[in-house]
Amino acid sequence: MTLYIEYVILDNLVVDYMLFKLISITTKFKLYKKNLFFACLIGVLSAVFLPYVLKYNYLSVIYRLLSACLMVLVLTKYKSFRLYFFNLGLLLVYTFLFGGMFMFMLTLLKIKYTISGAILYDLEIPISVFLIIVLIGGWLLKKIIYKLSNQIKFNNLTCSIKLVDNNVETEGVGLMDSGNLICHNGHAVNIISSDMFFRLYKDYSVNKFLFRNIDKSKLKDASYIDIESLEKSSKYLMFRIDKFVCDGKVFENTYVAVTLKNFKNFDCIVNSKLLGGGA
Repeated sequence: MTLYIEYVILDNLVVDYMLFKLISITTKFKLYKKNLFFACLIGVLSAVFLPYVLKYNYLSVIYRLLSACLMVLVLTKYKSFRLYFFNLGLLLVYTFLFGGMFMFMLTLLKIKYTISGAILYDLEIPISVFLIIVLIGGWLLKKIIYKLSNQIKFNNLTCSIKLVDNNVETEGVGLMDSGNLICHNGHAVNIISSDMFFRLYKDYSVNKFLFRNIDKSKLKDASYIDIESLEKSSKYLMFRIDKFVCDGKVFENTYVAVTLKNFKNFDCIVNSKLLGGGA
């Protein structure tokens, strides 16, 4: 069988990448791109020059072990020899497993192959192309599952809300946040976005709002309160509205505070005490 150098390079790059990523996941260390690049480079170079030492049995074994030791050495900074040898052991174990998987794929695809110090196969394209497709497919599947999972979690934590004040109303999406325990005189305070505020009070000026120069006399029980950890400016305009409706449940004379920023997928952080009936 003819050995194509480009096949050797691509196959080793893909397999080494998968091996090193698997090792980093197993031992939970951060794998930097620079370290990954040099480790893969050593793997490719050792594979390219391997045919020159294959005829010397003992030398080829030593050559491979030294290559493995060097690849693991540049993979990350080690705080102990124990971790280094553990990663080296993982590389050897995973290499055997990948070799078995490689031969299984060749057998499954009915591709002729021989083992002569390395796996040689008769195929017009590198077998690593299939591995790349699997990697991309797995990555896309992971992204889709992650997005769907987050969306399901988000949907479980959201509710439909409606704010009513002075016979004007606006609707939006509320996020039920157990971390929002803000209270004023024993009453729960919900955090609404500035966008929702201006939908409810169209006559108010954005500039006056930004510079905290709003006529508070037009708002019920209005004042500025300090709220930590939401944004740099801790002063929030707070006031009472006639009705706050959450999933059809009506709360009257409820306090809301306005944040200067707008939330991404919702309009209001609903107070957990309000949900528990503690308004």
